Amino acid sequence: MREINLGVREGEIVLLAGRSGSGKSSLIRVINGLIPFFYEGSFAGQIILSGEDITDFSPRNRLRKGIATVSQFPEDQILARKVWRAVAFGLANLGFSREEIIKRVREALKFVDMWEYWDRETLSLSAGQKQKVVLAAALALQPKVLLLDEPTSQLDPLSAQKFLLSLSIIRDELDVTIIVAEHRFDELTMIADKVVLIENGEVIAEGPPKHIFASNIPKEIGIGYPKLAMLSRILFSDNEIVLSVSEFRKKLDEKKCKVFRTYSVPKVSDVLRNSSDAVVLEDVWFAYDKEWILKNVSFRIGEGAFVAIVGPNGAGKTTLLKLISGIHKPVKGRVLIYGKDSRKLKLNELIGLVGYMPQNPEEIFFNDTVFDEIAFALRMQRVPLEKIKERVLEIAKLLGISHLLKESPFNISGGEKLRVALASILVLDPKILLLDEPTRGIDWNTKYTFFSKIREVLSSKTIILATHDIELLAELPIDKIVLVSEGEIVKEGDKRILADSVIENHKLVRPKIAHLMDMLGVRGVVSIEEAAKIIRCVEWSYQR
Repeated sequence: MREINLGVREGEIVLLAGRSGSGKSSLIRVINGLIPFFYEGSFAGQIILSGEDITDFSPRNRLRKGIATVSQFPEDQILARKVWRAVAFGLANLGFSREEIIKRVREALKFVDMWEYWDRETLSLSAGQKQKVVLAAALALQPKVLLLDEPTSQLDPLSAQKFLLSLSIIRDELDVTIIVAEHRFDELTMIADKVVLIENGEVIAEGPPKHIFASNIPKEIGIGYPKLAMLSRILFSDNEIVLSVSEFRKKLDEKKCKVFRTYSVPKVSDVLRNSSDAVVLEDVWFAYDKEWILKNVSFRIGEGAFVAIVGPNGAGKTTLLKLISGIHKPVKGRVLIYGKDSRKLKLNELIGLVGYMPQNPEEIFFNDTVFDEIAFALRMQRVPLEKIKERVLEIAKLLGISHLLKESPFNISGGEKLRVALASILVLDPKILLLDEPTRGIDWNTKYTFFSKIREVLSSKTIILATHDIELLAELPIDKIVLVSEGEIVKEGDKRILADSVIENHKLVRPKIAHLMDMLGVRGVVSIEEAAKIIRCVEWSYQR
């Protein structure tokens, strides 16, 4: 970071926006004291809290002053085996009475919809549930300043939407100032007082959401726009953006725009009709500790297909990927990989067939540099050094991490860690690529460009993506979507499923564009590209 001068008024909600690695998390660490007290480096400047210079205050003393933080990776902040104890940990360390601790923990868990998990083992929770526990722990402290670093990265869309929209309630009821680094703009732009754009460690713009997203700066730095703002910029020549569906409808009337309701839905992908099966699940059942996580699951995935598995936290998405990868074996039923039963496949056979990237990339990191992390699997296979270097450089360039090869994988941003983890899988050139929530903490331009490119470059591979990122799926060339809830397949089909109200019954949220087009009388439209072809205004142009 360089020459950051930033003022936040008491009671404001401020959105920090920028590409992965731009300095958003570093700015949060400066405010909470982790920089310079934990992270090494040169530091200069002052931090003022309500008129008091807290530059020399340790992170613990800043916590006492009312600065609470929620980090991107919940595992880093869960320090107890039971859910209620994890939420109580900070309060106990600050010396609150047992009665007050129990009261605050109860209120916080109810607020994040985790009350029923009060006495559950934290290790048994899904990644999204762990994120909710960490959010509850921060709220229980009743902070003056709440710092949120990608707080919804592991939440299902409905939980994320509820949480982001509830920030204004938290601000008003708890009288708290909120600073949030987040790549989900759609909800935050409706409640944020200010947006701060960060690029290469510098603040390059700040102002009200409408002012910031009416400019070209978000496009220039590659962070994208709220979906309705993006469509506004395409359709309206006056560059006046719209952030809500109701406001958008009024704008269409003002501009005398036409909606062509005879739009024909694109045909089903040829990949689904003509390919042989890469993955088949037949009546699969799986349990953890005698509790059924998957129940009677059956579906097929064709070779070369791009498939997304969607569903709420705890639905069984990660378990499905682990079954396909061979990490888990079904209790009942069969998992077939290219016609072979996963129970009979040896580890060395699976390595050439399936590559699995877990939700938390640090689970697979143990080397000193990014280069060594990516190269490790090739070294284990005794690939010649020159070929290792060539392959690592090729993958690093594909994922945009060439500049990180000499860095420690533990000291880079969350989005960069995900790309390094993905590179360590891709370097083995597997036929089936399994990606568990790979887009969290990654800016729009990076993830959209990457998945568009990976689909083009790896068109012969089968890609299975477990994700909550409904807005991204709406814009990608997805062949098939599988909706999972409570361990069962609810529905499967092409990405028109995203426009179906059925997903809202399972803690998912339809894309903003689908909601808008429904109100305009056109069903089944989920992407900005499609919407721009259907809505015609007096002056308009469409640019990808």
